[in-house]
Amino acid sequence: MDELVEDYETNQVLIDLLFPVIERYEEEVGRFQEFNEHMDSVDQGVAMLSVIIDQNKLKLCELPEIGGKSLVSQILNGNRSLTLKHITALSDRFGIPEEMFIANQRDLVLYDQTFDAFEQELNAVPDANEGMNDLLNRKSPWEGWWLLVRKTRTVFCELTFKK
Repeated sequence: MDELVEDYETNQVLIDLLFPVIERYEEEVGRFQEFNEHMDSVDQGVAMLSVIIDQNKLKLCELPEIGGKSLVSQILNGNRSLTLKHITALSDRFGIPEEMFIANQRDLVLYDQTFDAFEQELNAVPDANEGMNDLLNRKSPWEGWWLLVRKTRTVFCELTFKK
């Protein structure tokens, strides 16, 4: 499976056939139940931050884009949320699109405000809402990776980002 994923565009048809089978297997086999429940409860942004830390062998203090070690720890523990400023900075540094940190609009926190509260402010500015929709819905070369992450938890755990 790893070899197929390495060349996603060439193997897309085969991957699209195999993933539903793998996903069904993971959902039906009892030994995956606890893991699946845990994965469903993990915030997408926290999961991506964990992958970045793991893949780059970083210490919590090595993420100035977020702030100090304490704030990074609070985010990883679910006590605080990533802001759009954090997401944008991490995206720029590691070459990962912002949408990889956001499961849906409800998960997005902008400068410690929920998306719903910020959306009201965006609606007051004619073109600002269009910019937010582009951020959340744009097509990118990473779209295939995003689909893989959403389709199967196994690939998510083994995902390595490459520029």
